[in-house]
Amino acid sequence: MTRAASLVGLLGLMASALPAHAGDPVVDALRAELDRSVAALALPGSPTAHTLHYDLLDVQEVEVQAQLGALVRVLDSPERTLGVGVRVGSPELDSANFVAGLRGDGFDDRRLVEEDHVIGVRHDAWLTTDRMYRQAVENHAIKQAALARQASTDDTPDYVVPSGVVFSGERGGTIDAPALSEMARSISAVFRDHPGVIWSVVDVRAESGRRVVLDNHGTTVSLPHETVSVSILARAQAPDGAELTDQVLHVARTPAGLPSSAQLEAEASALASRLEAWAQLSAETESYVGPVLFEGDAAVELFEDLFLPTVLGTPPPGKPPRGSRTFFLPSETDGEGGAMRPMRRVLPAGYTAVDDPQVDLSRPSSFTHDAEGVAGQRVNLVRDGIVRRHLSTCTPSEHEPESNGHARGAPGRLQRAMASNTTVAPDRELSDRKLLKAALAVSADYELDYVLVVRRLGAPWLSSAGKSPFRDYASDSDPMRVAPAEVVRRYADGHEEPVRGLALTGLDVRDLRDIVAAGTAHTQTRLVFPPGSGRWDARRLPVTLTVPSVVLSEVELRPASDNPEQPPPVGPPVADGA
Repeated sequence: MTRAASLVGLLGLMASALPAHAGDPVVDALRAELDRSVAALALPGSPTAHTLHYDLLDVQEVEVQAQLGALVRVLDSPERTLGVGVRVGSPELDSANFVAGLRGDGFDDRRLVEEDHVIGVRHDAWLTTDRMYRQAVENHAIKQAALARQASTDDTPDYVVPSGVVFSGERGGTIDAPALSEMARSISAVFRDHPGVIWSVVDVRAESGRRVVLDNHGTTVSLPHETVSVSILARAQAPDGAELTDQVLHVARTPAGLPSSAQLEAEASALASRLEAWAQLSAETESYVGPVLFEGDAAVELFEDLFLPTVLGTPPPGKPPRGSRTFFLPSETDGEGGAMRPMRRVLPAGYTAVDDPQVDLSRPSSFTHDAEGVAGQRVNLVRDGIVRRHLSTCTPSEHEPESNGHARGAPGRLQRAMASNTTVAPDRELSDRKLLKAALAVSADYELDYVLVVRRLGAPWLSSAGKSPFRDYASDSDPMRVAPAEVVRRYADGHEEPVRGLALTGLDVRDLRDIVAAGTAHTQTRLVFPPGSGRWDARRLPVTLTVPSVVLSEVELRPASDNPEQPPPVGPPVADGA
């Protein structure tokens, strides 16, 4: 069908579409256009769409940035984005999960009209659907040709048709943007009393509304979409030029779930004082090899970075074989190594890991249904330290033939498996005193009378924040290579000495098997990039992890080897009381 012919057909439907809809006008308009496309969308000699997926994000979006008590950016606007996914061929072999250079894979998004205008909504959906269908047809042909060159084939189907769920939840409430602006302003003003902090920013983001999932298999799921986050970021510079970065992050479903402004101001002040004191320390010149205790936030980040990727079961995208005339951007295929095979050890004996999207629906990371409309299910990922299951979506894998309701991502992308509420638990949880004793026992083997404790690892992109609008995520793809945000030496009597200038090197998932002791559990909600999202433009999603503090038996930290710039010869204006 040509675009002109499609437009004629659309105009012919206007008369019947103009009367008010009995239900939701936007959802009804999208359903009508989806059904029309499934019935009529075809190109001569080309496969038709076996699945058409509409994913509507309809929210109030608020973004506030403040520095030193002044507002830098305030955005309060509606956002109505439609994601369209077209899969042509058959569920056994379709066009999706295959990257053919820059051609597109049949998934994209489009900003819809903000008014509940039936023809405007249908027109936008029609244009995007037509474009995605053409992309999918071309991608399907390239994928078929690539598979024909392979010596063996995989019998795993490309898609498992969902059962078709109808569900409607309440829409999120209205966000008080002026209140969030005042919060950001008051928190950021704290840094005016800390001239040793050379850069700081308070970033408050909130979204509230709904997300609606429609497909041609009977799915119509409307879910509340609510999340709010407060990030307090700061950077100091030592006399030797080394830059020290740290952050405070809180994520909740609604502003009512955040700490009070007074508490956030106190946390910002503590962050600034910590950075100023840290900058005055002498940098370490000797490497450290021995046990390391990851506690609190650092333990959460450790499991986020090393453990979670091992249980994400959506297969990595295929691509044309070597020698094909196809250009790839590095981000299109990097970081998609796939999950760890079941029945392989990832944690010590006795450890368990579970993910449950519905364990506590007050969390911002919880949901009743995922982004494909499948009910979120509890999955027992690890038993006795061995991987047993993966998180999965309607794009199945060899080990997970069906979805267990963990499809997450931005609209207009192939939805990949992602964690929601993950709990990692040891068979034995030690008190803080016994955990230190166990760590020191390992230190003795290395002729040390202390253990190195990492409290926070820090965000890998913080070192460039405030310098450039471009964040080079590709060069920081391994967050284990950045210097931890807070490290101390802890002795048997409990006293501590802060450490500056050491960076973790060489940690990977195999190190988790070398955990020798575990302490009390710590719960934190993080903002995590969806797998395969392209980090420079992705919307981070909340994931809540509950994990113990852990002692790794042997970790190496080396002095930073870069040659930083000297501090500014003139101090900041606040140092002069400006």
